[in-house]
Amino acid sequence: KGQTNPIETYPPSVILGYVYDNVSGLPLNGVTVEVLSSSGTVEKTTTTQDGGFYVLKGINDGNNKKIRFMKSGATPVLSNPLNFSRFNENTAIQYLDQAL
Repeated sequence: KGQTNPIETYPPSVILGYVYDNVSGLPLNGVTVEVLSSSGTVEKTTTTQDGGFYVLKGINDGNNKKIRFMKSGATPVLSNPLNFSRFNENTAIQYLDQAL
């Protein structure tokens, strides 16, 4: 009998990183970080913690998603499009640092 190899899947994707001040290089606490679908709908949101660190867990599969960083009193910054797939270990965990 032949064996079949199941398709390996990973948990829903995770994105994490640091947000820091573009001028001083110091970490920024309290920055809102959102995952936007390709149509611009907010799918996940979090706020940076001590040291400017953030984690967004449970990101559903999809292409051309963007990460939006919003600091009070500043213009929001959008990341380049990102692709997430639980069938690809290279997109299961992504790191994204951002200067504001």
